[in-house]
Amino acid sequence: MFKTIIALTMLNTSNLTYAIGNQLIIEKASLRFLPGNLYGLIGANGSGKSTLLKLLAGIKSPTEGFVTFENDDLKNKDRKWISTRIAFMGENLSIPYPFTAYEIVLMGCYFSPIDQKEDWVHSLLNDVQALHLAQRIFSTLSAGEQQRILIAQALATGASVLLLDEPTSHLDIYHCLEMWSYLKKLSHKGKTIIVSTHDFNGVEQICSQALMINQGAILGPGNFSDVLNSSPLSYYLNIKSHIKY
Repeated sequence: MFKTIIALTMLNTSNLTYAIGNQLIIEKASLRFLPGNLYGLIGANGSGKSTLLKLLAGIKSPTEGFVTFENDDLKNKDRKWISTRIAFMGENLSIPYPFTAYEIVLMGCYFSPIDQKEDWVHSLLNDVQALHLAQRIFSTLSAGEQQRILIAQALATGASVLLLDEPTSHLDIYHCLEMWSYLKKLSHKGKTIIVSTHDFNGVEQICSQALMINQGAILGPGNFSDVLNSSPLSYYLNIKSHIKY
């Protein structure tokens, strides 16, 4: 089965390296992300998870190496081209203007070729269980409610690749479980989804593959247990002590 989806590979990196001054954040990462997979990206705070997602989204430029989408180097593409193929949801977003939740999601459709945008936005809000928030001012929503709106905004682009930076960090248990289930369903429909998270149980139980960043090295993608077992012993033991079976 693995061989049948290799040809559908969408997002790749080759010798991807990112440094700030003398500090190496990502070192020579050559990765392949396949459609129909939900990837869980784990690592300590400050390890480079957000940086990797921004590199994959073309928001940051690598120090060395490159990122390709279907063999097209992102550095040669403009923001419009990238945003209709790769959607990024950051961990924090400050919006000083009184936009409604509906308007925030609608912004995700800006470059999208999708017709009937109003119906599309309402459908997405319903999918993330936030339709009742449509006319609420975004800045008045709770952190968890804002996260659900921003996930809907990322989906509104119609992109085939979703890069989500800690999308469940502010969600209550119910909405966290619902979001993991929803993302899994999206991956089964052919989306390539990469989620940075500290929810190790979610990665182990829901994600099809895991990656770990540790001291610039990226371990994986692969089976969650295999990725943990290949990590340095001290970090492995620290994570294992927090996993509930």
